[in-house]
Amino acid sequence: MIAVGAMSDMDDPPALIFAIVTDVHDSGLATATCIKPPNVTGSLRHIDYDEYLNIAYLQDPDFQSIGFIGDANDPSTPGNLASAQQIGNQLGFTVEFATVVAPADYTIATASLLDKNVDAIGLLPHTGSAAGIPSVVNAAVGAPVFSPLVSDVIHGVTIAAGFEGWYREGVQAARMVIAYIEGDLDIATTAIASTPGFAVAVNLDSAEEQGVVIMEALLAEADYIVQDGIIMSEGGLCEIPGEVGLREMTMEERRAEDAAFLENLHCSPDMIAEQLSTLTTAEN
Repeated sequence: MIAVGAMSDMDDPPALIFAIVTDVHDSGLATATCIKPPNVTGSLRHIDYDEYLNIAYLQDPDFQSIGFIGDANDPSTPGNLASAQQIGNQLGFTVEFATVVAPADYTIATASLLDKNVDAIGLLPHTGSAAGIPSVVNAAVGAPVFSPLVSDVIHGVTIAAGFEGWYREGVQAARMVIAYIEGDLDIATTAIASTPGFAVAVNLDSAEEQGVVIMEALLAEADYIVQDGIIMSEGGLCEIPGEVGLREMTMEERRAEDAAFLENLHCSPDMIAEQLSTLTTAEN
């Protein structure tokens, strides 16, 4: 958002290709994937809140409430909280909120939510430090801690369900940068990329420390399990995310794959018109 604001008065602003933004609207980058400044594109972190919150029912079929902790310094926090509240209203459970400013606030925020008798603690998406997570987990005795970022299971969250494509999104942003440098990418007609993906991770070590018993129904859905400090996937040792390198292929094959990816991001006049129509309808 700062970068977009700094370039807003420039007659010929430089290209801005970003990676893994949670909400392009709240960040001031765009109003839709093709409705954006002509010098801006990048990759959008896709999080399916419906799937994320439905995981709570696998852990506790009688689940009725969740307390979310959000970073007051993060511009995407209000939008994420609104999404969580909307889904809570749809699915019929109570959503409580607490905001933090510094890592030291996480323990207090967790305690305040537990005082409201929430069944679980939820973290909101973040791109910054995970320094506050151990404080949340240590304070949340008897209540599982959920995160929509699978990588947070490494930092101690009890259950992580959602985004795992850090490496993938970095590759996609790199494809855009390379194509732009080589003169093969028109940023004005290149949509912001959003790749759906969903995975589940469970930290049995944290669960044991919290006194939380992980249900078999949830374990059956887990793509990654942390136990005795070891990360496993389908019985084998792994890293999170599972993608830690490019697939082996010839340079010609890689170029063809990159070109196909970028072609799928082309904003046609019909696509732009459709997105403008949707925005106009929503505003009215």
